[in-house]
Amino acid sequence: MPTEATDLTNLAAAMRLVTPNAEEATDATEAMNDMFLTAGTGTETQSQALSSLTRMLETGTFQTRTWASVMQAAPGPLNEVAQALLGPSANAVTLGKALS
Repeated sequence: MPTEATDLTNLAAAMRLVTPNAEEATDATEAMNDMFLTAGTGTETQSQALSSLTRMLETGTFQTRTWASVMQAAPGPLNEVAQALLGPSANAVTLGKALS
């Protein structure tokens, strides 16, 4: 299920706000896209999650409802990220709390 180009473009622009250069923003955007594709998320859910991530990056604020959209799109990969960063008992919810 392909990701909408406009969603990726918007996310890349927002990633640029929190990364030191355009190359790292592009790499981070590609990694997020790969995560959603690996999770097998439908196009509409991907779009909602990417829009949510973009909003959080643009505003610099973490919002629980917005994070829920991201968790819905890729729960498995986010659990793996949480465990890698926070330890074996962590999950996407604890990752969200840590980010807030």
